[in-house]
Amino acid sequence: MRLIPISLRLFVDASDSGWGGFIDGVESSSARGYFTPEERVLSSTWHEARGLLELLRSHVSAIRGKCILFFTDNQNVARYFAAGGCSGNTTHRLHVELLAVFWFCVASGVRLAVQWIPREENDKADYLSKIIDIDDWKLHPQLFAVLDARWGPHSVDRFATHTNTMCPRFNSRFWCPDTGGIDAFSQSDRSVCNNWCNPPFRLIGRLISLLRELGVEATVIVPV
Repeated sequence: MRLIPISLRLFVDASDSGWGGFIDGVESSSARGYFTPEERVLSSTWHEARGLLELLRSHVSAIRGKCILFFTDNQNVARYFAAGGCSGNTTHRLHVELLAVFWFCVASGVRLAVQWIPREENDKADYLSKIIDIDDWKLHPQLFAVLDARWGPHSVDRFATHTNTMCPRFNSRFWCPDTGGIDAFSQSDRSVCNNWCNPPFRLIGRLISLLRELGVEATVIVPV
């Protein structure tokens, strides 16, 4: 049997409310996201499978064509992936999720292996999956449409996630699927974009100072 060297090691975990994970040894690779209310009532195994898929989607450029070992503290997920499939009594939604991971790997040229680890060895991913971000909210889409018609079209949402962005392009606090990059303050394309900014309240002063300094065009949402 020919052994294939591992290129990357991923850690993933899921809680009742969200998922989290990171690439081992890669700085600033932390990724996370929430489950919808409908998804939260599904099994922990489904949560873990979805978390893996979202982690892979968050780092698609970094993992493309790589051989990856991912670590999970969910024994069911480890068993399904190690067996190369799932049993006949697996729920339809879990089966669909496992297939989604498989086809994503095929499309991305990823070879995926799994290893179970005890929960205490997965503490960083566990922490990421349980973060409650009180600033992760969005303006009502109808109000955005009014402001976008007045001062838009806006080309990028600087403080968003894949579940609440108002623009096709966005930046996020953590890595998540489809993000254009983390940390809105470090982006180099600010001056060529019409920026939509709905920042955490604690960052409003810093943001306005930067916009004034650079003369950047932006619509900023602030409390009265």
